[in-house]
Order: sequence, then structure tokens, then C-alpha cells
Amino acid sequence: MIRIRKWSPQKIFVVEQETSDGLIWVLTYNPNKKNYGSVHITPSISYDIYGNWDNSKQIMSWHGNDDNGNTMKGQHWVIDKDHHQWETDIFSGGKLLLKLKGKHTRRLDHKKSPGRIETKEGKI
Repeated sequence: MIRIRKWSPQKIFVVEQETSDGLIWVLTYNPNKKNYGSVHITPSISYDIYGNWDNSKQIMSWHGNDDNGNTMKGQHWVIDKDHHQWETDIFSGGKLLLKLKGKHTRRLDHKKSPGRIETKEGKI
């Protein structure tokens, strides 16, 4: 799967759109709260997610809720500038519903397509 991430025109948000599954993802930083805010929107569900960055470990820790009342928590590891890994657990009433994990690799032709990310995603 190939996803394209770009800055918004004012460079306040990072925006990702995936045409195969209809996902739209938006990320921003709140300097007053000193955390990151994100929303994932698909045709069937959306998530409001908040994250905190640990610079010493190069890890973003996330938590949030979907519009069905489920909760999620996860982590995103920055391996290097071209490689990231992530895991997300989704819970309903404290019971694990779904565990997702994946890897992101920047495309080798990033000069032709700045911001393009190849994503391998899987469900457990």
C-alpha cells in the first residue's frame, strides 16, 4: 500500500490520504498542551487520538477513542529517517478487540514523490 503524506498549505498539519481504503489522517502539534493531536477518518469509523513524544527513545505513545466508544493505545517507533514501526491495540470495555501493527518505509524515489510512504500493515 502506498500512502502520501503532505504538509497542509500553512504547514500546520500533516495530511495523509489513502485512496484504496478511503482513510484520511491528520496530525498536528498543540504547543499549549505539549502533545500531538490526530484524527483518523474512514467511511465507517473515526478516531480522535492524542500522543506524546519521547525524544530519548524516539517513540510516540498514542491513546484515544473511536466514535463507537472503543479505546485505543499504541506506540510508533522511529527507527531512522526512512523507517518507522507501529503497534495499536483497540479495546471495547477493557477487552482487546484488535491488535494492528505495521512498518513504514520511505520510497527510494522520494525525490520524484516527496512525502510518499510505503506502508505494510497487518492484523493479528
